Amino acid sequence: MPLMHSDAAPAKAPYSHSPDDERLALLRCLLADRTWPQEAAQRALLQHVLAALRAPRGMPLDEAQWTLLADETARYLEFRRQQSLERLLH
Repeated sequence: MPLMHSDAAPAKAPYSHSPDDERLALLRCLLADRTWPQEAAQRALLQHVLAALRAPRGMPLDEAQWTLLADETARYLEFRRQQSLERLLH
C-alpha cells in the first residue's frame, strides 16, 4: 500500500532560481532596453548596482540603492505591461 503522507523532504530541482537571479536578469533587461526612457544619471546608478550585485563577493548595497532598484524595476515592469497591452490593441 503506497504511503499518502511522508515526512521525507521533497527532492530539490536540479536548478532552482533564486529571487536574486531574477532581479539581476530584470535589471540587465532594463539596462539593455532601448525603448525604456531613462536619465543618464539614473542609468549610471543602476549600472553601479548591477556591478555591485555581480561582484564575486557581492558588494553590499545600501538602503538607497535597494530602494532605487525596487522602484525602477517596478516602473519597468509596468512599462513592459503597458507596451504589451498597446501591442494587443494595434
